[in-house]
Amino acid sequence: MANSSILLDNEEKTEIPAAVRLAQQQGFLSMEKQPVVPVAKLFFSFDIVNSTVYKANTVNWPIIIKGLLDYIRRCVQREADLQGASLWRVIGDEMVFVYQIIDKRELYPAVDAIFRITQRVSLSIRTGKFFNTLEEQKLQKAEIEVLKSQEILSIKAAAWIAAISKEMKSPYDNIQTEYESDGSNIPIVEYLGRDIDTGFRLKAYTQRRRLIVSFELACLIAEFLEKEAENLFYIIDYAKLKGVWNRALYPIIWYYKKETLKEANELSGTDEEILDFKDSFYYDEADGNELVERYIARQRRKDNQEIIASQMYKVRTMCKKICVDRNLKGKIEYLKNIMGGNVQIKNGDDRPAPLKLHCAVVCCDIENKKILICKRGNAKEENCGKWEFGCAKARGSQHLADTIKEYYSEKFGVDIELVLDESRDEKQPIPLAIYEVPIDAGATKKGIIFVAKVKNPQATAQYRQNDEHSSIKWVKQEELEKIAEENAVTDFHNTANIVFEKWNDLFGKDD
Repeated sequence: MANSSILLDNEEKTEIPAAVRLAQQQGFLSMEKQPVVPVAKLFFSFDIVNSTVYKANTVNWPIIIKGLLDYIRRCVQREADLQGASLWRVIGDEMVFVYQIIDKRELYPAVDAIFRITQRVSLSIRTGKFFNTLEEQKLQKAEIEVLKSQEILSIKAAAWIAAISKEMKSPYDNIQTEYESDGSNIPIVEYLGRDIDTGFRLKAYTQRRRLIVSFELACLIAEFLEKEAENLFYIIDYAKLKGVWNRALYPIIWYYKKETLKEANELSGTDEEILDFKDSFYYDEADGNELVERYIARQRRKDNQEIIASQMYKVRTMCKKICVDRNLKGKIEYLKNIMGGNVQIKNGDDRPAPLKLHCAVVCCDIENKKILICKRGNAKEENCGKWEFGCAKARGSQHLADTIKEYYSEKFGVDIELVLDESRDEKQPIPLAIYEVPIDAGATKKGIIFVAKVKNPQATAQYRQNDEHSSIKWVKQEELEKIAEENAVTDFHNTANIVFEKWNDLFGKDD
C-alpha cells in the first residue's frame, strides 16, 4: 500500500472545520496571559450577640451556637437576591460572606436581603422559634423551653463593598490571593486591602438586630435610589476608625426599612408593631452606648449643638460633601465602572464547591424487624413532608463509618452499627444501592445507601422534632403500604422492601 502523508501540499489544502478552528483559537488564547480585570464584591457579616454571656448559661452552648450559624447560612442560601453568595470565613461567633456584584442595580436588593435575614433571625431567636430548628437530640424538651425564655442571644450585621483584583492595578483595588490547603485541593481564599480592613472596623459600630453599611455602599445605593435613600439610611453619628481615613470622622450608617421588617415579621409569624426608625430603639438601648445616646439626644434637641452640621445627617448631602472633602469621587466612579458596561461572569472561585457524597442509612430494629423512617421538615429545600431514611454527608477528614454514626446519633438519638464487609482487611460499610438526585443547573447529588443495626431503638421515644425532620417512626414491612408513593422520596418503598427481603442475609437468621 502506498505511503500517505498527513501533510497536505499547497495544491491540496482542505478547509479546517469551524469547530476545530474555534478550539484552536481558544487554545491559543488560553496560552496567553489573560488581562487582570477587577470586580466589585459585596462583603457582609453576621455576628452573634451575647454569645460569651450565653456560654455561662448552658453546657450545651456549642450546640446552640453551631445551630445558629447553620441557620444563618441557610437563610443566606435561600435569599433570591443573594444567589451565588459564598461563605468566606467563620471566626468564632461570626460568619462573613462574599457576593460578586456585576450591576449596581443588584446592590440595593442585596443589602435589603441582608437586612431581612438580620431581622428574621433576630425575631426567630426572640420568639424562641429558632430553637425548633436545632436537630441535636442531646437537647431535651425541658432544656429547650428554658433556653427559649432566656432571650439573651441575638445577631448584628455589617455590609461593605470593595474592588477586588489579583493585582494592584488601581489605588482603589483590594487584593485576592489564594493559599494551598493541606487537607484538600480547595484553596484558601484571602482578601487584603483598605476596604477589607474598614469593613471589619465597622462591625464594632453596630448592635443587635442592626445592619451597618460602609460609606461607599451607602453612596452607590443613594445615587441609584435618589430621594428614597433618605428613608433607608440613618446616620447615627460620626466616629474615628483606627486605620481608616487617617482617623478623620467616618459616618456610622445604619440601614432600616419598615416594609422589609414587616416581611420578616410575617415570615416569623409575629404581629409586632412596625415602627419608624427613630422609634425602633429599645427603652434602654442608649444605656452604655454612646452612639445611640447621641443619636437619640440629637432627635430630641431643636437647636444644633453638634460639631457636625445638621445637613450632614442627611445621607445624600453627606455622600456628596464627603466625596468632595475626602477626594473620593474617583473611587465611587471606579466602583461604578467595574459594575457596569462590560459583560461579566459571576466569579465562582471564592470557594470552589467540592463533590459531596451523601450517605443514607436504613436503620433496623433487629428484635422487632422494623426500620426507622423520618419525615422531611420545612427547612428542607426539596421533598418537604416526604418520608425518607435520613442522610449523612461524608467528610474528607473523618472515617466514613464514624461520620455516619455521629450523624444518626445527633439527628435521631440512635446508636447504630453499620453492616460491614467482613471479607476485607479494611472493613467498610456495604453499599445497598447508589442514587443521584437532580438539583439546579443540571447537577446531581450523589449518594450511597447503607444498612445498619440500631443498638438502642427505644431512644427514639425521646425524639424532639425540628425543622429538618418533623417526625420519625418505626415501621414493619406490611406498614409500608400505608405510605403513598407521592408521600415518599424516590425509590423509598423499593429500598425498604429490599432490606426486608435481605434481612436474614444482613443480620443472620432468627434463632
